[in-house]
Amino acid sequence: MRTYDAIYTSLKAISYLLVAGVVGFFLYRLLGTAWLSDDAYITYRTVDNALNGYGLRYNPGERVQTFTHPLWMLLHLPVRVLLPNMYLTGILVALGTSLAALGVAIIRQPRGQAGLIFLLMLGVASPAFLDYSTSGLENPLTHLLLAIFVGQWLDRERSRRRLFRLALIAGLLLLNRMDTILLVGPALALECWQMRSWRHLRTVLLGLAPFLLWEIFALLYYGFPFPNTAYAKLNVGFSRLEMLTQGGWYFYNALRSDPVALLGIGAGLILPLGLRWRRAYPLVGGGALYLLYIVWIGGDFMSGRFFTAPFFLALLVLLRLDRKRVSTTGLFLGIGGPALLLFYLVGRPDLPQGLIDDHGIANERAYYFSGTGLRYYDPDAELWPNFRWGETGRRLKESADSIHLSQNMGFAGYFAGPQKHLVDRLALTDPLLARIPNRYMPDWRPGHFERMLPPGYLATLKSGTNQLADPALEELYDDLKRVTQGPLWSGERLQAIFKLNFKDYGVDRAHYFLPVTQEIDLSTVAAYQAERPHRTLAVDAGVRIALEKWDGWNAIQLAVSSPERYVVVLRSRGQIVFSQEIILDEKATPVRTTLELPPQLADRAPDEILLYPLTHWRSAGLFELKMVHF
Repeated sequence: MRTYDAIYTSLKAISYLLVAGVVGFFLYRLLGTAWLSDDAYITYRTVDNALNGYGLRYNPGERVQTFTHPLWMLLHLPVRVLLPNMYLTGILVALGTSLAALGVAIIRQPRGQAGLIFLLMLGVASPAFLDYSTSGLENPLTHLLLAIFVGQWLDRERSRRRLFRLALIAGLLLLNRMDTILLVGPALALECWQMRSWRHLRTVLLGLAPFLLWEIFALLYYGFPFPNTAYAKLNVGFSRLEMLTQGGWYFYNALRSDPVALLGIGAGLILPLGLRWRRAYPLVGGGALYLLYIVWIGGDFMSGRFFTAPFFLALLVLLRLDRKRVSTTGLFLGIGGPALLLFYLVGRPDLPQGLIDDHGIANERAYYFSGTGLRYYDPDAELWPNFRWGETGRRLKESADSIHLSQNMGFAGYFAGPQKHLVDRLALTDPLLARIPNRYMPDWRPGHFERMLPPGYLATLKSGTNQLADPALEELYDDLKRVTQGPLWSGERLQAIFKLNFKDYGVDRAHYFLPVTQEIDLSTVAAYQAERPHRTLAVDAGVRIALEKWDGWNAIQLAVSSPERYVVVLRSRGQIVFSQEIILDEKATPVRTTLELPPQLADRAPDEILLYPLTHWRSAGLFELKMVHF
């Protein structure tokens, strides 16, 4: 008997050593891949501004919620007070939260050491899970809250106290990032239905109190219940079919770059159904809802970022499968083995050959790692993170102008300092641009929806007086200014908040999606060029050229006044049948180019050409436009 006890004790000790080894390897990989993204520094600028007395704002002159994760942002404030280095603050908060999520999963899982090893191996094998366990984005806190929620949900007890805890965690998930409520919403809704009564409704509302209080604060302080980024990313001009197609490409990118995550998600959603584990059905439903949501919004430009939460949820579900239903060994052989094999056969290596795929989806960590990775951190560096947009920000700080156009709002905004007002062409931090649709781009990227700068907007910002030419935008801007810059408790501001959330200002969405102000026909262009060979037709805000008939042309010859980025769009009966961005970088004027057209256009018979430049601050003119047989 003593011999068996000694063997058991030895095996148990070995299992603990194995767990410690795998935990150590996970920590080693986590430290080795730790990095911070440019988007994180949008939040960090807000954190610094708050601690320096400017309020929770990106541009100190405007009350605009530019972050999607209030709870994650608030978590950084006390750490930043204790640690003056923002880079180390971001790394420390991300690492600490990721390890806390792992710790809760370890404590709550009942499957013993083998299950823990399974969890860690899959986590290490998923590039996306490792990448976004740091990055400075809110994923680690989402993982931690999911681990707590799943542990509470799978407990057998049903009581008001448990209902309060579930509502509280769901509310914190909402406060961390609103769309993550889809993951736990079905479970919370079922619990509320099973315990339905007015007394239990009060319990749920009490649990949701932190989120509800933030919403009241956001409405009164910022003027809106949702972050500005939601309006910027959802207020786009693309069709739902285009968004769904892009969402499908996001899944395809994940299949290529991180098959481990997709296989883990699939197993976590399918196995409970196959094994008829009814307790897990609401969690399965939440995971499925979230996947549908990813497709609905067109995915993201960060490869794998949106898959880490359902992946971690799936792992938590797999670890809690009843031992009698399926063994840990079976889980590993059936899921872990194929996952690891898929990763090593088709998964991306640490630094892939292509950082951005054909659909605008990027391996963000590889893109930023050399300049922001913890592995390369240099405390004596003159500028850290050592990324080119940080240097851009420092140049902006030293410039005489106070208003600057930018498309990189993280490092550039952080190092520019609070005295510089940055106008975001992607509208993430700009309240007016977020409320007009994006300008059409042939090769658009998710999350990168560039806006046309309305005539008079820069002059308005610089002078402080409304000089917008569009009457609808003029009224919209006046109300936005009252809300974002006016006295906090004035009656006019409160009325403007109501108007902005409920009124349709009549903004011409079609115009800002395809920014065209002039309408002429091809014969007029030819006559103008014959009579005035040295003068140009202005195309600063775009020109629409009508084609009376399609003569089977297969090329367009263009001559423009300045090197620019231009978009050429051909439409047939209002539908876009061809579009292409042209980058002209020659120094000579006029700049000439020939654009070849695809042969299948003959079947669509385009009836108009749209031409507009992508640069806001320089005038552009058209010297020549000819449809030719090439």
